[in-house]
Amino acid sequence: MSRTDADGALTAGDQTSAGAAYEAAGHAVVRGLVDPALVDHLVAYADVLRGRGSFEIDDQVPGSLRTYGAAGFDALLPTLATRLSDRVGRTLLPTYSFARIYARGQELFPHRDRVECEHSVTLHLAGADDAPWPIWLRDGDADPVGIDLAPGDGLLYRGDRVLHWRDPLDAEWYLQVFLHFVDADGPYADRAYDGRAGLGTSSSLHTGAEQLGRP
Repeated sequence: MSRTDADGALTAGDQTSAGAAYEAAGHAVVRGLVDPALVDHLVAYADVLRGRGSFEIDDQVPGSLRTYGAAGFDALLPTLATRLSDRVGRTLLPTYSFARIYARGQELFPHRDRVECEHSVTLHLAGADDAPWPIWLRDGDADPVGIDLAPGDGLLYRGDRVLHWRDPLDAEWYLQVFLHFVDADGPYADRAYDGRAGLGTSSSLHTGAEQLGRP
């Protein structure tokens, strides 16, 4: 189990260990990444966005609803960057957020993301019931791994490297948000903010996905 300082950050030794484990596996689960009060706020924020028509039909998951770079979701990027950098073992720069509402029967096909999603988090916010709906990962030739998330849990993964997908949803709806970052010292550092003037500003939408065949 990793040790933390008084403010909840990983100690220096555990940052190194956590970063090595993340790099080797291609992913790390961060339980309780967002506390319940903030989860409730984000769910209410999504309801407001949907009510004002800020969600649009998605083409990567046909029929689902998505919103790119909404200010309230983008604000999570700098808020969580330090904690996630500790887990990765390197400094992360935010690129963009992307929230999606799935409906029954919809699925996320296997894909890898564009380089602006070098380090990504899928954060579970809410669903129609408590039934698990795992996100599946496969890094290289390793066996697929299914990860179940509770509201507020985050799955940190190498979005541009690890194949990831979800099977058809067996519930009425499911709300989650992706948070995307690049390595501040890596080859994609110039992709911070996804080419925008700043967080919470508009851009032409990218799905971020290279669709690949299911393993």
